[in-house]
Amino acid sequence: MGVLRRRLVVFAVYGVGLASLYLIVDPVLPNTARPETAAVAAPARPASAPARIPAWAWELYDWETTEPALRPPRPAAAPMRPPAWYADWRAWRAAVAH
Repeated sequence: MGVLRRRLVVFAVYGVGLASLYLIVDPVLPNTARPETAAVAAPARPASAPARIPAWAWELYDWETTEPALRPPRPAAAPMRPPAWYADWRAWRAAVAH
């Protein structure tokens, strides 16, 4: 029981100093996040998408994700029927963006 009292006395004397030290050291310590606050890994980029996404795909994605009432005219450079990879890339981009 003597050890417990000694610890309490030490904490009472140095309590403010320990709290200050914790506030300084806490950002440096490894992250011990709880499971409910842990980040979810982003999905993998689709293999069907080309290594370099064409500019028209970015413009078309922005156009499609804009509210219809606020949309400018459809990008002229975008093909009327986008390639098959575009749907996979668009779904991946939407998942990563949010």
